[in-house]
Amino acid sequence: MTEAGPLSHDVLPISPRVRAVSASESSAGKLDPLTSIRFFGAVYVVAGHWWRLGVPIGSHNDLLSRSLLLGGACVSGFYLLSGFILGWVYLTQGERLNKRQFYMSRFARIYPIFLITLVADTPWYFLSHIAQLGAKGALIKTGTVFTSCLLMLQAWGPHFWGMDFPNWSLSVETLCYTLFPFVGFFLWRLRGVWVWLAMLLLYVGGQVLVAVAVMVALSKKIEPEVMLYFPPLHVSTFLLGILVARLQMCSIERDGRARPAACPTYIALGISIATYAVTILITSNNLVDSPFGRAFIRDGFLAPVFCLLVWALSRENTVVSRLLSTKWLVILGDASYGLYLIHLPVLHLALPLLLHLHAGVTSHQFRTRYVILFLMYLGLCIVLSIASFYWIESPARKWIARRARSQPRKIAELASAG
Repeated sequence: MTEAGPLSHDVLPISPRVRAVSASESSAGKLDPLTSIRFFGAVYVVAGHWWRLGVPIGSHNDLLSRSLLLGGACVSGFYLLSGFILGWVYLTQGERLNKRQFYMSRFARIYPIFLITLVADTPWYFLSHIAQLGAKGALIKTGTVFTSCLLMLQAWGPHFWGMDFPNWSLSVETLCYTLFPFVGFFLWRLRGVWVWLAMLLLYVGGQVLVAVAVMVALSKKIEPEVMLYFPPLHVSTFLLGILVARLQMCSIERDGRARPAACPTYIALGISIATYAVTILITSNNLVDSPFGRAFIRDGFLAPVFCLLVWALSRENTVVSRLLSTKWLVILGDASYGLYLIHLPVLHLALPLLLHLHAGVTSHQFRTRYVILFLMYLGLCIVLSIASFYWIESPARKWIARRARSQPRKIAELASAG
């Protein structure tokens, strides 16, 4: 392991007991409660996209509208969760990271279903641009955007935005994965007050960077929407996840074999849930829809809430964690990545039918039909995501691992993490 300069004295040795714990976690590639919670986050995102991009509702309920608009914050929660799991899986053993193996496992994790959903949504993207650009212009635009998506550039500028737009987050993940083998080990060498200080600096610095970016965009007449997706603005949230994992490992080393008290975990869960609920209640719709409001919500302002939630759910001493470890919930969590990418292409295909079914109905019929059709749509997307996990994603990871010809079993196992 490389020297950490002035912080080298803050390296916390990894005991044999902790090595055994982390090795078992690494072989599993995940912590079950955290896997399950990803499903609920993905459903939140799906509901928000249905609300904004699906069948339009004439009058919006302010509280419901605000709740769904705040669903964009879940994406920053995914980044924090990704940082936590990658730190837990790859850094707890205190060994040098095999970068080739790491990058191969990340590619195997995200690319197969991403490529399939990208191709599936491309006809919709092409057809939606014909009226504005003509057939030739739409073809050129589609080809350019498709290529940028293949290279994971889709979040770096509006000219790269394209088909199945939720995949913009993979552009951010790619940047985070690139930095992880270098920055992750540096952060993992911290302990005690240095971990807390680093978390404070990352959070405050990240939010200051978001504010500056939005102000620059407004002054330069750049579309502020760009700042919702710009990858560097999300890196601090990902790094916070690594530090939460570091705190958790420090507590394991400190407590030894003693079972941790459940009370702090329940308090952390209560604070995180209550804070999010209060945010929904007291935040105005105008603020949520403003350039600064949307940027802060999407770019990690609620990261402390997710830090508490992830820290609490990664401790296996509560009823909540045990419930979230139920096999069927873990399966849904495993399939949540597919759900996140599949739901928008399905919505684009089904939208003409949905609009037709809602035409000419009374207000009461509309509300009833709206809820029923959403539940049918969500159910279809969940079924497709589970099928994707078992019949596309898992076999594709194993195939990529075999092609890698370097510890294929290890690559396939690690590809399920994060």
